[in-house]
Amino acid sequence: MRMWAICRRTRLNCGFTLLELLVVLAILGMVAAIAVPGAIRMIDAWQQRAVLDDIVIKVRSLPLEARRAGKPVVLDAADELRPAPWDVLELPAGWLADAERPLRIEANGACSEARLVFDVGRSRRILVVDAPFCDARWED
Repeated sequence: MRMWAICRRTRLNCGFTLLELLVVLAILGMVAAIAVPGAIRMIDAWQQRAVLDDIVIKVRSLPLEARRAGKPVVLDAADELRPAPWDVLELPAGWLADAERPLRIEANGACSEARLVFDVGRSRRILVVDAPFCDARWED
């Protein structure tokens, strides 16, 4: 039996009123207003964590690059002679890097101890590199 026939026979209004639809839309809007900012912050934190993990992987692979090229790799403060020593890490736009203790990787792949500082907006992270195997970890 068709729906309109049931509604006509029982004399009930079929469907939703405009007021009911507006109330449901208002409730959905409030839920979205509460949930969306938290979801956006969580996505930004995931993206930042992914970049931090990529930096650790790239630092750990630098001894291989130094052995392959046959010359040392140095990550320290930028100067006029070498304006971009950090290009080897391929940092995203907006990320700044500096070295409290410079990282020097010899041509044979041996690393010096280092403390590398990465600034992203309001957060600052320090990467500690242990000698001689370039074991990198984030300082808490």
